[in-house]
Amino acid sequence: MIFKLFKHKKILSERLIIAPITIKDAAFVLQLFNTKGWLKYIGHRNIHSIIEAENFIINAITNDNAVIWTITVKEKPRQLVGVITLIKRDYLNFPDIGYALLPNAMGFGYAHEATQAVINDIKTNSLFEQLNAITLIENAPSINLLKKLNFNFEKEILENNESLSIYKLTLYDVL
Repeated sequence: MIFKLFKHKKILSERLIIAPITIKDAAFVLQLFNTKGWLKYIGHRNIHSIIEAENFIINAITNDNAVIWTITVKEKPRQLVGVITLIKRDYLNFPDIGYALLPNAMGFGYAHEATQAVINDIKTNSLFEQLNAITLIENAPSINLLKKLNFNFEKEILENNESLSIYKLTLYDVL
């Protein structure tokens, strides 16, 4: 699938390095996936050890329907601050783009900048005509960011007993 094109692709923005996740990022995954924000808005992934984080990363790397990038601030090249994901979900026609940051990295515009950089790369290469984004109805910060990125609310769905808001971004019109 098309996601293989991204498995080794690094994307740069003005302030950020968006690089494919590697097994070396396990400690970061363990930390991020257990933050209050992740647990509240994304959900529990049952990652409580470096080994479990490594297994998660291996599964992500070998999944043909998903890409996970880490986000690093160029000025602090050894300090990961978040992730960007691109996942083809069975219940959506187009890939879902997602983002998450460590609490101390919020409020600097990193999620917007990183997500926009990935969207621009997808758009430049005409890979998809549309992207989706999923968020919980009560996740106002995520909804605000999606609106800034020009995503439009499409519908609400019930998935795994959770009400989710689906947003869409049309990248180019198909003739």
